[in-house]
Amino acid sequence: MTKHPIFKAVTLDKVMNKYGAVHFCESLARYVAKATLPANTTITARQFEDQAANIHIPFQTLPVFHKVKWLLVDVRGHGDPLVMVVIVVLAPQFDTVFINDGTGRSLGIKGYQIAQVCVIFSIPPKAIPILFLSSFEPPKHLAYIEWFSAFHVPD
Repeated sequence: MTKHPIFKAVTLDKVMNKYGAVHFCESLARYVAKATLPANTTITARQFEDQAANIHIPFQTLPVFHKVKWLLVDVRGHGDPLVMVVIVVLAPQFDTVFINDGTGRSLGIKGYQIAQVCVIFSIPPKAIPILFLSSFEPPKHLAYIEWFSAFHVPD
């Protein structure tokens, strides 16, 4: 991972329009809603969407990275270093990656999905205490990706 973002302040408009992260704000709001949901809490999909809709994104720019080594972690920051490591060199375009769902092996496509990485970013440090509970610290690097359909056995 580069120590510093390639761009320190990319506007949300540019993230959505130039990087192709069309639903960036809505997706980030869903991430925040899920991260702030107490463990073992069950809510309906409608309640979750309502909660996400009420989250205000308190910034207009964010740091963006173009070179990264990525480790898959869940929304609460738990991860297994053996699950996925992907190296991405990203410009304001789509870069396609294979993502191991945890069952993939070194040969073959079983256990992998394809996604397009639109943007790799950090939440600005001043926004973290506004968006999250003090007991939760989001990962330093996040990515907005778009999933492709899963692989299927050909007919």
